[in-house]
Order: sequence, then C-alpha cells, then structure tokens
Amino acid sequence: MFKLRLIQNGVPDEVVTVEGEEVVIGRSPDCDLVIPQPYVSKRHVKILRGLVVVDLGSRNGTFIGKTRVKAAAVLKTNRINLGDEDAVVEIDLVGDDEDTMTAASIDREAVELEAKTANLEKQLEVARAEVADLRRSSAPPREEPLDETAKLDRARIQLESRLHAQREEIARLRAELDGRTPD
Repeated sequence: MFKLRLIQNGVPDEVVTVEGEEVVIGRSPDCDLVIPQPYVSKRHVKILRGLVVVDLGSRNGTFIGKTRVKAAAVLKTNRINLGDEDAVVEIDLVGDDEDTMTAASIDREAVELEAKTANLEKQLEVARAEVADLRRSSAPPREEPLDETAKLDRARIQLESRLHAQREEIARLRAELDGRTPD
C-alpha cells in the first residue's frame, strides 16, 4: 500500500491511498488518478508499488527533481513532477512495522533492478533491430557495415549477459523477500 499526495497551485491537496500494486495517472477519465490539466497526458505516468515511476510516453515528461525520467526507482517520500512544476505527486510508502519497511527496502532493490532490466531489454531490442536491418540491407557488402554489424552483435551479447545477471539478482531478492515470515 502507498499514498499519493497531488499538489497543484490554487487547488487543495488531494491524498489518495493505493491499495493495489499500481496506479495510472493522467488526464483521461480511465486513469486511476485524474489530473485535468493540459500539460498532463491522457495516460501520463504509472507508479508501481510506490517504488517505480514509469512515464507512459507523455509529451511533457515526468521528472524527478530536474531530471526527466522514462522509468526510475523512487525513494520514500519522493516527489515527481508531471510535465509542469504546477503538478507534483508525492509518494509515501505505508508500513505498519519495521518488517514491512525492511521488506519494502528489499522489494525496492528488486524493483530498481526490474527497471534497469526493462531499460536493458529496450536497448537489446534496439540493438537486435539494428543488426537485422544491417543484415537485410540490399546494399552491396562493404567492410564498414560488416564492422558495424559485428559491433552491434557484441553490444547485443553484452546486453544479454547484463540482463541475465540482473534477472538472477531479481530472483535472489524475490526469494529473500518471499522467505520472510510474518511474526
């Protein structure tokens, strides 16, 4: 469970308790939290477990501090800005005891790795597409494209290796989290 506090200039703060795993924020009435402002996209951002912020391709961006993010882990009581500094969302994890917060910190590590993994998967997808495009190229073979293909293949292999290592770390953290027994 986590809480969101929506802060906008000239509007009373709105506090929302999220019982589920995620919340989608945007201008569309289909969103879990609706912000009817022109600088907020129809489906602007998704917040997962109160720990990860994923921009859903918004036009004006999602920011942590002054940094525009596509996906990022957030810290307890972190603020994100949606497109304009007039809309701020504060995220608070809610924990009843120390075990909950310890589990949340373990979960946060796993979620951070999941965000990095998603980013690596996107990079890998781009690398694979570039390799495929070079291989399909109808241009006569030249040494330069072959060298570029080899570089992209090496980059793809490195990304796959990093992705595999991060997936193993996620599995370890999840096992550690699942192994905790409530008192």
